[in-house]
Amino acid sequence: MKRSRQPRLAVMVGAALLVSTGVAFAGLSLRQKELVKKEDADLTEKLAQANKACETKMTAKVDWDSFKGEIDKWLDGKDKDKINFALCAEPINQVRWLCERPEGKSAVQKRIVSFSCKFGGKGKRAIGLKGSNLSLSVDWDVGLYDDYVKEYLGKTL
Repeated sequence: MKRSRQPRLAVMVGAALLVSTGVAFAGLSLRQKELVKKEDADLTEKLAQANKACETKMTAKVDWDSFKGEIDKWLDGKDKDKINFALCAEPINQVRWLCERPEGKSAVQKRIVSFSCKFGGKGKRAIGLKGSNLSLSVDWDVGLYDDYVKEYLGKTL
């Protein structure tokens, strides 16, 4: 019995490590945690697709504490037309796209090990590659994240 459970446990632990919300998750209310759980599941799926395409074991972390006020706005029905938590997955989507080409895959494998995302606020959208971590700071008021990320990666990798 113990043998048959070990592989399943290893798979479950491995999947849980793909997206880590860290300590900040503990400071969220129950309703915030429900939304974060859903968003993390979506991010985990996109990360798994990128890891498969890139043949990597990249990880991702969202600083949900930085989004707390935005989560409440969304849950209260405010700014639902502009708040989009899926923007945190845009770097992952673009990396997956890069890995469809051999030179892109090679560059990703050499340079990117992890992703991080946080809420920056108005006028504070930013993307950067520090060490092997690709980070994104989100600003709801700025659109076209796919082009923004694609252009940055094209220049940086």
